Amino acid sequence: MNHTYRDILSSELLSRKQSNPRFSLRAFAKQLDLSASHLSSLIIGKRNLTTQQAHKLLNKLELSPADKSLFLSSAFPHLIETPTTQEHRTQLIAEDKFTFLAEWYHFAILSLGHIAANKATPAWVSERLGITELQARDALNRLQRLDLISVKTDGSFKQTGHPLTTTDDIPSGAIKAYHRSIIDVAKSKLDTIPVDEREYGAVTMAINPAKLEKAKKMIREFQNQFCEELEVGKKKSVYTLSMQFFPLTETKE
Repeated sequence: MNHTYRDILSSELLSRKQSNPRFSLRAFAKQLDLSASHLSSLIIGKRNLTTQQAHKLLNKLELSPADKSLFLSSAFPHLIETPTTQEHRTQLIAEDKFTFLAEWYHFAILSLGHIAANKATPAWVSERLGITELQARDALNRLQRLDLISVKTDGSFKQTGHPLTTTDDIPSGAIKAYHRSIIDVAKSKLDTIPVDEREYGAVTMAINPAKLEKAKKMIREFQNQFCEELEVGKKKSVYTLSMQFFPLTETKE
């Protein structure tokens, strides 16, 4: 568990190394706009953060609200007041929203609510999604706290129908983390799901940049039409449609 900003920095470095074994302290420092020696000194405790450096790092790191608060309070304990009960509750809700957006299986659980004979138990959700029972339990509790699912008297659950929107107080890091998690799941399913139960494809093209906005609109319209067409009938399985549309060439000003 992270206890200080040094732990958070070390944990973030380790997480990136796990995703890419070739990732180095130097590469992490470059992302944070620091020298490698400066970052190393911060992590091992030879240097302390200034307030300016702290805010610069928080703008670079994709931290949850709880980790952001811990980052600042561990660096400047004399400047951070103990939160009131209401402020603490608000922090917990912000953390719930961040985690909800960042972990792919929350949206999958919402979709499981449309499957007949579902069960609001960690064991059932864990078995259906291939996640741990701890992850399933925390996610079910989180979705209930956010009033996104309700549990029926027969032990099943359903999505409440409340609109799923993001607000300005949700860090963009959560959205980025969600897309990374979906890409990771897609990579794992490529090797484990039979070809007749999936569809993977890619097309590379040279496009007119003036039509980029139109292209994004077409993709969003397709996603909506795709859902409307397939979300009918009583027998259902949960699928994810993941689309990436991005430039391969570097933009020259």
